[in-house]
Parts: sequence; C-alpha cells; structure tokens
Amino acid sequence: MAKKATRKTSSNAAKKPSGNAAGKSKKATKIASKKATKKVAKKSATTTLKTIGSGGVGKLKPAGVRAGLRALETPTERAADIVASCESQWEANKADCNAFARAVSADVGVILSGNADKIAGTITGGDWSQLSDGAAAADDAAAGKLVIGALRSGEHSPPREHGHVVVVVSGSLAQGKYPHAYWGSLGSVGKKNETVNYAWTKSDRDNVHYASKSV
Repeated sequence: MAKKATRKTSSNAAKKPSGNAAGKSKKATKIASKKATKKVAKKSATTTLKTIGSGGVGKLKPAGVRAGLRALETPTERAADIVASCESQWEANKADCNAFARAVSADVGVILSGNADKIAGTITGGDWSQLSDGAAAADDAAAGKLVIGALRSGEHSPPREHGHVVVVVSGSLAQGKYPHAYWGSLGSVGKKNETVNYAWTKSDRDNVHYASKSV
C-alpha cells in the first residue's frame, strides 16, 4: 500500500506544472498579448493616416490624439502627415504665409505665433535645430520633422514691409539646393509643393533661415 501511494504522488507531480514553468508560460502569454495590442494600434494609426491623406486632418483633433498617433508613426509616415496637413490647410490660408505656417505647425503639435518676423525669430532660437542650407532642410523634412524656412522683412533686399515664411516638405532639390515647400502669400496666392526658389527673389532665396523641430 505504501508503494502505491508513492507512485500516485509521483504521477500527480509529473502532471502538475512547476511554479517556474507556469511563470514562464504566463510571461510568454503577456508578451504575445502586448505584441498583438501594438499590431492593432499600428493598424489603426495607419488607417487614420490614410484619412489624413484624403483631407481628414481636422478629424485628428484634439492634439493629444494626434500626439499619440505620431508616436506610432515611422519618419516616412510623419513626413507624409506634414504634407497632408499642408494640403488641408493651404486653401484656407493661401493668402497669408503667417497663418498657413501657424496652422500646419499647430496640426503637428508645435505652436508658432505672430507674423513672419516673429516666426523667424522663434525658429532661429530656442529649441529649434538650425539647418545650414536647403539641402539640410529637405533631409530633415524627409526624416519627418517640421521644417520652417523664413526671412525677416529687413533681411530682404531691398527691405520690405513684411517678412516671409514657408513650410518645407520632403522632395527633390531644385538646382541642388532649393527644397520643396508650401506657403501662403499675403495679399496674393501662395504655392503648393513648389521649390523655394519661387518663394523668394534671386537676391533673397540663398539667405533664408531654415530650422527644424521633432514632432
């Protein structure tokens, strides 16, 4: 009888998973669950980005929702998001470069205020990264950063009443140095996805300040 009891106990012990094995199984299940959740969230973000591309940028507000989506985006997706915002905001702000730059920046969670001169002052200081030229501006735009180009009124040749500001986007360079951008034009109509050599005169286009900010 004693031998039978011993065999039965040994059999039950073999069937029952050890505490260590149960812990490993629980950990594996938790990891798999996290991966599945991340996959679903990424799919949802991609679907939302497609909505942005079709002109639904406004649907992503409030800003907290947009910030959450950007955290899931690749640099390429963030770059496309900025282009989509430019497309969405251009019609309403095509006659005002300041308003256009402020609207696009707000869409990606960056606050700019004031006219072009003030915006130029903002991007040339603080926590903005200064860029050496248009090629560097195009590189940062392709990396999904918000890139602004600006020239103060007094920096134009000759000086003029108003400064000018553009939103640089990813794309090729004109003449190897002028990036693509969107901009409004005060009292006129700006340009969509055009190179910045058309945003300034020949005497001014090589003096533009470019700066970027991660979004």
